[in-house]
Amino acid sequence: MKGLVIKMNELDLIEKKDLRDEYISRIEVLEKVKQLLLLPDINLATRQQVANFYEIGESTVRMIELRHRDEIDLDGFKVFKINDFKERTDCTSLKITNGQGTFEIQFSDNTKCKYPYNGVALYTPRAILRIGMLLRDSNVAKEVRTQLLNIEEKSTMSQRIESITEEQELVLKVIYAKDDIERANATSALLSYKNKCIDSLENKVEALAEGNLTWEPREAVNRMVRLIAYYKFNNRFAKAWDKVGAEMLYAHNIGITRRKMESGLKSPTIFDVITDDEMKLLVQSCVSLCEMYQIDINDLMIKNAG
Repeated sequence: MKGLVIKMNELDLIEKKDLRDEYISRIEVLEKVKQLLLLPDINLATRQQVANFYEIGESTVRMIELRHRDEIDLDGFKVFKINDFKERTDCTSLKITNGQGTFEIQFSDNTKCKYPYNGVALYTPRAILRIGMLLRDSNVAKEVRTQLLNIEEKSTMSQRIESITEEQELVLKVIYAKDDIERANATSALLSYKNKCIDSLENKVEALAEGNLTWEPREAVNRMVRLIAYYKFNNRFAKAWDKVGAEMLYAHNIGITRRKMESGLKSPTIFDVITDDEMKLLVQSCVSLCEMYQIDINDLMIKNAG
């Protein structure tokens, strides 16, 4: 996966849904490219605001929305009617007034907006980012895609360089060995390093997935997600779980979000929608993310003395 990220170009995001799902949590790039104006209090954008951000016509946004509605719905896009505004517990400051054919929303900053009773289409930042990954003829969207790839490439290259540097040092020791004994020892160290890199991830996954350690697989997953949330997303657990879901989709073609939508359960967790056989893949995804983010999970590797 790391090698693929480096080789990608921004057009791949337009053509490949699995790649869009991989990058969808990177909403911070929107502000890196251009100021994003959202409705006060609710942090959502109208279709016109999305069009203004990408410097395109509103009809173009509507076209993308219709073609990819299944994706955008999962990102939180919704047509808000008057009751949707009333039911938002995080919007107690809104003042809603009924009118003839329309209702008026007054936000906490005294901004007033009128919407028809059949509703107004509102986009979450994730949905706005999705639009940007799908737009072909918008310079702003192109810059958004470029920023997405730049962020991931810098992160991945940093990890690759650190790993390559250690390997290069071992190779140099083989090349510049003073005699056969020193060369044999250096070669052995190099082979040991390579084998360790290959086996490390596999061994961790096997141990955690089989529950042979102090943590059961489910506990291990929860623990790793907490670490990812803490070190990578400022304790935003939803972001960490989104990343795990994206990894499951990208690496194993398992769509966690869609399964949750189709489960019929009120508030399903990831554990509700995977099979026992897929638990190992879930553990593998979490371990891979911890490895990628250089998060130490050695405490999970301590074997149960009992």
